[in-house]
Amino acid sequence: MKALRITLLYVTSFVALILLLQTDNRMSAASGEERDAGCTPLSFTYDTYLGHTVVCDYVPEQHVLPGKPYWEAHPAYLKLQFSGYPFPNSLGLGPTIYVFPVHDSYSSLFPGRQDDPWLEQVHALQAILRDRPAWTAPAWQAGQPMTNPPLLPLINASNIYLAKQKYMSFGSGSGVRYLAQVSQGTVPPSQSDTFYIFQGITDEDPPYEYPTYGKRIHITAVFPAFLAEPPGVPPNVDFAAQAQLTTNALERTDGAAFNPDLRMLDNLVASFKIAYPLPLADGPGLIDEPGMPDSGATGIPDPYITLLMLALCTVAAGIALRIQPALRSSPRETDPSLRSE
Repeated sequence: MKALRITLLYVTSFVALILLLQTDNRMSAASGEERDAGCTPLSFTYDTYLGHTVVCDYVPEQHVLPGKPYWEAHPAYLKLQFSGYPFPNSLGLGPTIYVFPVHDSYSSLFPGRQDDPWLEQVHALQAILRDRPAWTAPAWQAGQPMTNPPLLPLINASNIYLAKQKYMSFGSGSGVRYLAQVSQGTVPPSQSDTFYIFQGITDEDPPYEYPTYGKRIHITAVFPAFLAEPPGVPPNVDFAAQAQLTTNALERTDGAAFNPDLRMLDNLVASFKIAYPLPLADGPGLIDEPGMPDSGATGIPDPYITLLMLALCTVAAGIALRIQPALRSSPRETDPSLRSE
C-alpha cells in the first residue's frame, strides 16, 4: 500500500506539472510571442496569437479542360496555412499565404481559352503597384461601381474593396494590403466574409546564378479580420445603409480595434523575405517537409518539452526505486502475523 501511495503521489505531481506548463504556454501565446518561420522560398516572422503552427504544402499545377470552371486552374505554388487561428470564416478562405513564380503566360492552364485569367490578375497588380492609385470605398448604391482588386489564386466569389488600403514594402519587394469582402452573395459585410488581404511582387528577377528560375515571385496573404466590436446597426435599415455604416466604421477605426490587430498582420507581411533557388521549378522534391522550423510542427523539442522529458524520467526512476523492494518481498516476509510457526 505504501508503494502504491508513493506511485500515486508521483503521478499526481507529474499531471500538475503538465497542466502548469500548458497554462504558461497559453499565456505566452496570448502575450504575443514572436516566432520565425521558414518555407523555401519564403521566410517571415509571425505572432503566435495568429496560430500555434504554420504548415507548408506544395500544390502541383492544375489544368482545366474546356467547359470546366476556370478558377480551378492554377500554376504550382506553395501554400502556408496557420493552424490555431482564432477567427474562422464562412468561406474556408485563409488564414493562408500563397507563393508562386510570375510567368509570361499561364495560358497552358486553360486549353481552349483565348484569354489568360491568371496573367490578367498579375498584370493588374503590377499596374497598381506602379501607379499606386487610391481606391474608393463602395457607395453600396445601385449602379455605382465597386473596386474589385485583383486576387490570386482565382476564387469563385466576388472580391470587393472595403477599406484600409495601404501600400507596403517587404524584404524583397512591395505590395498593397486592404480589407475586402469576399462573398458569393449580395450581403452587407460581416465577420464571416471580411478579410485582410495582402498581394505583393518581388522587385527584381532572381540573382543571375539562378537563371533557370528567371521570374519574380507573387505573394498573396489572406486572413479573416474584422472589428472586435462590430458597429451597431439601427433597426429596419435597408441593405445599402447597413453596408455603408459597416464600411465607414472599418475605415475610420484604428487597426488595434480589429481581430486580429491589423498591425500584427502588417508586421508579418513586412517581414517577408524571398530566398533562392525556388523549388517550384523542379517540383516538390526540393521543398521542405510540412511544418517549419520553430513552428511547433517539426518535432524539434522546445524548452518545455525538454523539461517534461526530464520530469518523466525522474518520476519513472522514483517509482522504480520505491516499488523494487516491495516486489522482492512476499507478504509473509513483511507481515509478522502471517509467518508460519
